[in-house]
Amino acid sequence: MKIDNFEYYVDDIILGRGRDLFEKDSVSYRDNIGANWYFILKGTKLYHIVICLHKNGTISFARCDCAYAERFDICKHIVACLFYLRNKLGVKKETMLSKFLNKNTGLVKEKDYLKISKKFAQSIFRKIQHGGFIEYDYMPVFAQMINELLEYYENNSEILKDRELLLKLCLFLINTISKTKYNCDDSNGEITDSFFAVTHFIEQNILIPATTLFSLIYAELTNPKNEYDFERCPLIELASKFIQTDIDRQRLESYLKNLIETSEYQEYLQTIYNDLF
Repeated sequence: MKIDNFEYYVDDIILGRGRDLFEKDSVSYRDNIGANWYFILKGTKLYHIVICLHKNGTISFARCDCAYAERFDICKHIVACLFYLRNKLGVKKETMLSKFLNKNTGLVKEKDYLKISKKFAQSIFRKIQHGGFIEYDYMPVFAQMINELLEYYENNSEILKDRELLLKLCLFLINTISKTKYNCDDSNGEITDSFFAVTHFIEQNILIPATTLFSLIYAELTNPKNEYDFERCPLIELASKFIQTDIDRQRLESYLKNLIETSEYQEYLQTIYNDLF
């Protein structure tokens, strides 16, 4: 286990609890002697943790005096200290995707993000599939693959600004999840979690920005300080292109109905209304 990727070796529940403890500043650094780092963590009581971290980033052992660690080796207190230690040392978290990209610089230069996604997925499947089937123990790696690709898309401004590309990438992930569900042991529900992670990502990064655009245009149209006349017509048509919800549609319909009664461009507005509603 290494400090830059210890997450891969820790149960998801323990990992989450450890991260929470770290984010709540429960860890206090005491000292380090050679490769040994000593911590105190404030929980239901004070816990004492020692982590042996070598210069190459390898963790040879980690110990805590809590009852859980005596039975299962890695507890949430150790995980919290690992997060603290990695942050303190400024070690960059290594991911499966970052390793893949570092080995495939040619792909990165091409900027063919769909190809990158497909090749990365193929590289992971080669490692976790046996006879075309993914066993229970390897399913967290599958889920991690999906999450790392979503994080990659979210942190790439070139992908984010191209919503058509972003949707194609997300649909690739959904298709990958769909193909996998019949060829794996999904007892822990990684397939379902991964699917909802992608659909939530779509809502947050594709649908919600479009809704925001509608709201911006609608606010501009209805702002009493703006003295639009003819300009309202193309703005209304533009706003209609960003309708995402029934509420948006109802707001625009009601606004247009009222405007038709008072505007000098009634005929034009009525045509727009008939086309839209």
